Amino acid sequence: MQGDRFPARPTPSGIVRFRETGGPEVLKIEDLPPAQPGEGEVRLNVEAIGLNRAEVLFRQGRYLDAPECPSRLGYEAAGLVDAVGPGASDVHVGDRVSTIGADFFPDARELR
Repeated sequence: MQGDRFPARPTPSGIVRFRETGGPEVLKIEDLPPAQPGEGEVRLNVEAIGLNRAEVLFRQGRYLDAPECPSRLGYEAAGLVDAVGPGASDVHVGDRVSTIGADFFPDARELR
């Protein structure tokens, strides 16, 4: 499945990060090599993200939890699985999935 649907890996991934709290000017796009998924994890080729007021407050340092810099934005994402780590089951390369941060649903394993 890798061929037509996914770019050759490992190519740099554009990651939106900030190294200090503040306004939108602290956001920077950084190219990082994609990480290999660990035990029970998958890597997602992100096609869409959800950003909302919580991310704005987080970036400003005004959210419930303080960011540890450098930090990223976007806990909600959708796309295609492009790598599966050892021990991950029921998910395969090419599956279309969506995510939400585990902090929001600590007991949830899968949301459909």
